[in-house]
Amino acid sequence: MTDTATSHRPGRRFGIQLAPLVDLLLIVVFAQFMDVRETANEQRAAAQQSVAELQRQRDAAEQQASIARQNQQAARQAAQRQAMRTRQAMSTIAQAFDLPLPTLKRLNEMVGDEDDGSADVVRAMSEQVAQASPEEVVRFLVGHAELLKRAEIWHVHADPNRRVLLSAGDRGLSMRLERRGQDNRTAEMEDQLFAAYKQLPQPKGLVVILASYSPEAVAGVYQPMIDALPHALERMRTDLPATRFEYTVLGATPLPDVIAKQTDTLIPLTESTDTPAVDASNETTD
Repeated sequence: MTDTATSHRPGRRFGIQLAPLVDLLLIVVFAQFMDVRETANEQRAAAQQSVAELQRQRDAAEQQASIARQNQQAARQAAQRQAMRTRQAMSTIAQAFDLPLPTLKRLNEMVGDEDDGSADVVRAMSEQVAQASPEEVVRFLVGHAELLKRAEIWHVHADPNRRVLLSAGDRGLSMRLERRGQDNRTAEMEDQLFAAYKQLPQPKGLVVILASYSPEAVAGVYQPMIDALPHALERMRTDLPATRFEYTVLGATPLPDVIAKQTDTLIPLTESTDTPAVDASNETTD
């Protein structure tokens, strides 16, 4: 009997209180909600700050662009005023020396709508002529003629046909560049200028080289010419110490008249290198 009663005894029951667990779950969910909301607020603030920074950068860029446009417009207007003054100066020279209309037209082509400063010498001369008396002008011309008795003016000009033309007195030579690369073309131009110098008669005590290039000339021709001039002149000074060689770059100009008159008689340098110089003292020694 005892064993039977024991085997039918019911098991123990456990009771669980759900209210505290629900409270804990609500606390966790609320904490996560607050964290998500704080993160969203931070992201929103960062986005607003980025938008504000982009707007500031855009405003600054627009302001700089506006200032640049104003500066460009002011520079353009100043250049146009300078060009107008240059034309007036040329007109003064034309009236003073009674220059023909075609010559004055060519001078105006040197200036264009915006003067780049290449006609500063013309402007300065015109101001001197306008203020000088006829006697002073005559003295200047006589002095210039006397100077040419002891000095020479050579013209070196890069034309639109990729040639470099050299005029010295009644001699005219033409040169072409064949090499590639800026440094190689500069070295080639230096050699050709020196070779051209060796084909000319012995110069006077002073040689002034006026370098210019056509407005339609390519930079691959006139830039090596400009870069090679000081090196070529240094070789000339070493070869002929008794003569002083100087040069100046006039910039973009029409073909000089002295070269234009020699167009039909220009000798390519490759065909003239075997021609002996007039003065034997101008030959190099081994």
